[in-house]
Amino acid sequence: MFTKCLSNLLQSVFQICYKNIIFQYIERSNTFYSDVISTTTLSLEAAQAACAINSNCKAVTSSDTNVALHKPVTAKDFYNNYYVPSKATNGDLTETITNCYHSLTAGANWMQIDLGQNYFLGRIELYSRMGAASYPSSAYIEFTVRLLDSDLQESASYTYVSWSPRLEKYSKVFDTSITTQYIRVETTNKYLSVRELQAFEF
Repeated sequence: MFTKCLSNLLQSVFQICYKNIIFQYIERSNTFYSDVISTTTLSLEAAQAACAINSNCKAVTSSDTNVALHKPVTAKDFYNNYYVPSKATNGDLTETITNCYHSLTAGANWMQIDLGQNYFLGRIELYSRMGAASYPSSAYIEFTVRLLDSDLQESASYTYVSWSPRLEKYSKVFDTSITTQYIRVETTNKYLSVRELQAFEF
């Protein structure tokens, strides 16, 4: 019985650290990965102890409350009344062709969420437009997310640029809390389409 329990524990530790090793590796290469360990699986202390066996493994934690839900969104423009900016924070993750914010044209586009006050963010999750057969699953993907405080000073930013299969969700976990009231998503030469953007406190 003891041997079986030990085996199960070691297997769990390996799976936990494996996910974090992947996340750390692609984080260093400025890429994003949608599967990130959270303390909903283990306590932070247990995750830290498990990951101590590998220097590339890191336990991360953040709140499960989406502070961007139903917050007001402005944008440079939008494609038509089916693709209004407010769809980026309405909480609906249904995969349909019109369930997203979509810019009018390709180019220098932006949308911005006002959280109403400063929050100390630890994680951002951006859901891409999905569910349309005509929408390519593999394409050139480019966006920048900027986190601004209540004085519109930039607290942090990150950019994703790649030829790769389109992911359903792009997750970014921060090492420390980021003071944020405004979340701004930008493109330089592409359409901007966001099914949902979620923000979680550290």
